[in-house]
Amino acid sequence: AVAVIEKQLADDPDYLPELSRLVGRKEAAGRRMFAAQLADLVEQTSLTTLTQVVSTTNERDQDALFAAAVPYEKWEAGLKEPCETFLRETFAVGVKAGATTAGLTVPRDAVSTFNTANAESVAWARRHAGELITGLTEASRTALRAVVNDLLPLALEQGWGAAKTAMAIRDAVGLTEQQAVAVGRFAVRLSEQGIAEDVATGRVARYAEAQRKIRSLMIARTELITASGTGQQRLWDLAINDGLLRKDRLRKTLLVAGDERVCPQCEQLSSEEVEIDEPFSDGSMGPSIHVGCRCSSGLVRAEKTARILVKTLPSLSLEAEVQTAIRSSLGPVVAHLQKQLTGLTS
Repeated sequence: AVAVIEKQLADDPDYLPELSRLVGRKEAAGRRMFAAQLADLVEQTSLTTLTQVVSTTNERDQDALFAAAVPYEKWEAGLKEPCETFLRETFAVGVKAGATTAGLTVPRDAVSTFNTANAESVAWARRHAGELITGLTEASRTALRAVVNDLLPLALEQGWGAAKTAMAIRDAVGLTEQQAVAVGRFAVRLSEQGIAEDVATGRVARYAEAQRKIRSLMIARTELITASGTGQQRLWDLAINDGLLRKDRLRKTLLVAGDERVCPQCEQLSSEEVEIDEPFSDGSMGPSIHVGCRCSSGLVRAEKTARILVKTLPSLSLEAEVQTAIRSSLGPVVAHLQKQLTGLTS
């Protein structure tokens, strides 16, 4: 199942924008890092305390037991350093790509701009890692509450004990709400089919692992595109401020993958060209536009936009009018010359 999932999510690098292709080389390492961290969260989760969660009907007691069962604070502390490193290195890739795209030689004529952008990567990575980790924690908490609410009535129907129910809940730790509920229902379905408990336990664990792998890949891909795109945009902003990049000569556009998987949202944005330091019509400064986005921002010459706009103006009809006027004014002259030539040859 995992191999099939990887094949479905794989990209042909030839179809990806250049920056997306560059950071794509870090995707596997990012996925493994996030998958290992999510697996650690499962291992650190207390099965005994989850069993107590299942055994109580008091929501306040459940909340307290949840907090004790899943050591989010410890997990967050362990994730902080690898996450910051991952984001900082990817931001730097975006900075270098931004300089190349803008035609700046690094480090000769953009050394100050380039160094400033790279220095800012540390602060940005620290700030964004904190936001990301907090988001992952909140999503996991929401998912756990959802799977408990969904699974408990079904587990009672199947006659499960508290320990077996707690095991199914622990398998769902670290997943999105949709994935967590799917893991719980998969466990119930195997029970309904009469699958032996030890066999079912192994299958549920493998299914949950596959779901964590998908989640890890989506996190890694989204954060790679976000970090590299932010680094690229920051380099452009600094280059404009330092007088190395002229806004009137270049415009920003969205570069999408060249395959059938491009979403309608990104496809629509790809037709836009905006000021380098301005957002697209959706309010974003650039990718990632959504979870799992594969796009990047690029620069095009402003003259290209001008030519496209000019072609739509009615004033272009003046060209035909001018040509008609020239032919009309030269008509008598041409007729006179033709008459003289006829006389010479007769």
